[in-house]
Amino acid sequence: MTEPGAEPTAENAAEAGTAATAGADVVAGTQRAYTRIARRYAQRWSSASNPWIEAAADRFTAPLPAGALVADVGCGPGNDTLRLRERGLRVHGFDLSHAMLTARDVPGQVRADLRALPLADAALDGLWCVAVLLHIPRKAVPAALAEFHRVLRPGGHALITIAEGDGEGWEPYAHPSGADEAVERYFVYHAREAFAGLLAAAGFEILWTGCATTHRTWLSLHLRRIRGVH
Repeated sequence: MTEPGAEPTAENAAEAGTAATAGADVVAGTQRAYTRIARRYAQRWSSASNPWIEAAADRFTAPLPAGALVADVGCGPGNDTLRLRERGLRVHGFDLSHAMLTARDVPGQVRADLRALPLADAALDGLWCVAVLLHIPRKAVPAALAEFHRVLRPGGHALITIAEGDGEGWEPYAHPSGADEAVERYFVYHAREAFAGLLAAAGFEILWTGCATTHRTWLSLHLRRIRGVH
């Protein structure tokens, strides 16, 4: 890391370039995995019962006015986009994978990187991002949270769900049929206290936290965007 006020060295630049390349490879590799599994993924989760997601959606929706403008960031095939629309919100989905976006052909979805959303500053009343940041390299998460802060209006609400734990790395996709065993996605796990620190630094107030356990331990956080940023 370059000390404040110090000139960057060739070694610093090389390290930064290597980290950026590694991060790009992780995102691109996971995107390719979703391209391969998109149809089966959509079929699997469109019919699955998710009571904890339903409860999180109710909590997220409660403080928002009818017709509030919301982004479903990392929307995949649009399961949660539809879930939130059923609750009276105007929801647009954003995902990097074209195959996932077209798996169910849900209207109102846009191909975009969550780290550079095609939205104006303070455009949104709410932002929903469930089981998405777990695919973003740890070093890139602060920038993603800063982007979320940018597109939310002051006082706007967010619901973020992460995988709680330690470590990061490639994991095989485990479909119940046994298919796609060779497909791997990159997962990043976050400790609760450390992630809370990232949220505070990005300008978010935590209103509520909840946990659910399936094949992973999920940590959901209901947030409010406060004025100012780090």
